[in-house]
Amino acid sequence: MRDYNLKLNYLKNEKASCLVSMGNTQVLCVATLQKKLPPFLNPDESGWITAEYSMLPRSSVNRVERERGKINSRSTEIQRLIGRALRASVDLKKIKNLSIIVDCDVILADGGTRCASINGGMAVLYVLVSKLLKDGVIKENPFKTYIGAISGGIVDKKIMIDLDYENDSKSSSDFNFVLDDKGKIVEIQGTSEKDNISKDDFDKIFEKAKKEIFKIIDFSKKKVKYGKI
Repeated sequence: MRDYNLKLNYLKNEKASCLVSMGNTQVLCVATLQKKLPPFLNPDESGWITAEYSMLPRSSVNRVERERGKINSRSTEIQRLIGRALRASVDLKKIKNLSIIVDCDVILADGGTRCASINGGMAVLYVLVSKLLKDGVIKENPFKTYIGAISGGIVDKKIMIDLDYENDSKSSSDFNFVLDDKGKIVEIQGTSEKDNISKDDFDKIFEKAKKEIFKIIDFSKKKVKYGKI
């Protein structure tokens, strides 16, 4: 795994922000409370957590077109993944009539931006909810588990974890793993674009990914003081 780090309170005027780094990949994550729910939810029964994801124009080697009005399909798919992952950590019934949006803006992209966004998003979600509990906005701790994510695949016939852009572009199979702190699967995305993968090789990638996700989760929990709310 590449070097992993979280810098909490990265934006001084926000209640919950961090800069998450996985190798050269850097993502700014901010969690914001919104007293507004999607129309398909009953405010007396549930709350909501969602995410928005974007890449800043100079986050990549070639300038990324700024998204104006309508986001592209890749960003839509990634932010839905982030939202699903974060919702898996929380009992939404315990944040009734509240909505939390987690913004993930890629400052520097070198592979694994969606995994970095989930890791940073989980951290700022926990920080924000901790403050809402302290302020009495939420009455019960809604967290069921803590979530972590990492990529993995086969590059030059070798198993690799946390792929940077170069290795990702060369990989014959690559996956994104989202697990909780008990090792249970939240979501797995993956494909074998160049060479089909055996179940044995997939299992090896999964086990290596799980081991590194546990490291990410342990590091993150210490940073956000998990369990002290």
